[in-house]
Amino acid sequence: MGKLSLFNKSTQENFNAKIALEIQSGTAVFLRPIKSWELLSPYNYKSGKIYEGQNFVNLLNSAITHKNGAFLTYKQIQELGGFVKENAKAQEIIFWSFSEKHDKETGQKMLGKDDAPIKYAFLKRFNVFNLAQTTLENLPTKSPAPQDTEQLRQAVLNFVKCNQGLISANSYNEFFAK
Repeated sequence: MGKLSLFNKSTQENFNAKIALEIQSGTAVFLRPIKSWELLSPYNYKSGKIYEGQNFVNLLNSAITHKNGAFLTYKQIQELGGFVKENAKAQEIIFWSFSEKHDKETGQKMLGKDDAPIKYAFLKRFNVFNLAQTTLENLPTKSPAPQDTEQLRQAVLNFVKCNQGLISANSYNEFFAK
């Protein structure tokens, strides 16, 4: 049985191309040492949830550029009574999860051979804007939901490890492009 991938090739290629372009243009945040205390963890302003994985890396440069780690979808901006500023560019994030399959006629959960619910994976893409790119930039500062800093450190180190030697880290939690 082949390996199941939720991300199509173009999603991964777009992400890789974006990182490569940032490195080539000198705007990638990891072209200079970044100490862990400098990180503005990208998070959703409305939910307080810190973005993880590819979304974290994708939004990190924007968070540092705008000196604000808060992001919102267009719909969330509208719900809060704001607008996106002219010429603002959205950043794409990806959400994936598993859902239980239901019978279309009865609405009952469908069960497998072991009487466990049958699940399927789904993927959604969203565009988000940094709070500084909206008319809501003067909203009260809202901290992201509490997080385990060791878990965040490990997530960043795992990202570095998975990037085939393109990025390295030293014992002082400083990250470098090779």
